[in-house]
Amino acid sequence: MNTNQQKIISLYKEKYPQDTIKTISLKTQIQQTRVFRIFNGSEMKISEFEKIENLVINKNLEKSFILIAKKCLNILPQNQINKMQNAMSQNLKLANFRLAEANQFNQNVQGV
Repeated sequence: MNTNQQKIISLYKEKYPQDTIKTISLKTQIQQTRVFRIFNGSEMKISEFEKIENLVINKNLEKSFILIAKKCLNILPQNQINKMQNAMSQNLKLANFRLAEANQFNQNVQGV
């Protein structure tokens, strides 16, 4: 196993110390036996590395986002917090709308 793979496994174990082989398998969509081999030193495929790396990166982004949000709540005036909250809500609604459109399109294509 190369050093990048060792590093990402180490970071994963640090971020998710309670995860079992089964949990890791569910999160990554990698078979349990393969997860076991990877976490015991087998070389990873690029797709496997990316799946595990994305979980580690997302956890870091989540922590930094929450930290910034807490700082904003403590420092910024209420009107700025309201503007940010409204912008986030609008972006979320737009993302949900686009997702619903894509799902509807996929259903229409499969039905044709």
